[in-house]
Amino acid sequence: QPPSNASGSYAVAQSRTTAANKEGRPFQQVPQMHRVADERQTKALLQRLLNSLRKEDKNGWFAKPVTETEAPGYANVIRRPMSFETLQKKIENGEVRNFIQFRRDVDLMLLNAQLFNPPYHDAWKDAHNLRQIARRFYDQYIDKEPVHDLQPGSTSSMAVPGAAGAGGQAMLAGNPRALRPRK
Repeated sequence: QPPSNASGSYAVAQSRTTAANKEGRPFQQVPQMHRVADERQTKALLQRLLNSLRKEDKNGWFAKPVTETEAPGYANVIRRPMSFETLQKKIENGEVRNFIQFRRDVDLMLLNAQLFNPPYHDAWKDAHNLRQIARRFYDQYIDKEPVHDLQPGSTSSMAVPGAAGAGGQAMLAGNPRALRPRK
């Protein structure tokens, strides 16, 4: 049983402040020059993973941000839009620095497509298929990211805050092809 604090709740055993290996020993501090190299390696890995996923988006649903012209009402339904182009910019400017942040944004992008479109829509189906492909890619890439590069307090939860929708099918009535593939 994990140690508890004075209020009786379980302590997190300093997992947010001190990383430990499988044997429970704390990792040594990584010298700054190694961290920079690891950050570059991680950024390159995230870029390769993004490029692999982009190639799987055969219809171009996820290439660029959805516009109001393409999908009227999208901004009223989806609070946190995401696309491969947006994710690319986030990797480049350092907003996405690790695998967990990357996966969170990919999951958000795919969930948005499934929330806005009904299950019979091609964008919904492509999001479902891309999620399966992404999981296979994650299995290939996950062991390659340095553990110390993960940020304290990060989570790999599949729940994506900020995505909105009504029962997973928020496509506006009368417009079943609101989103068109980009070529």
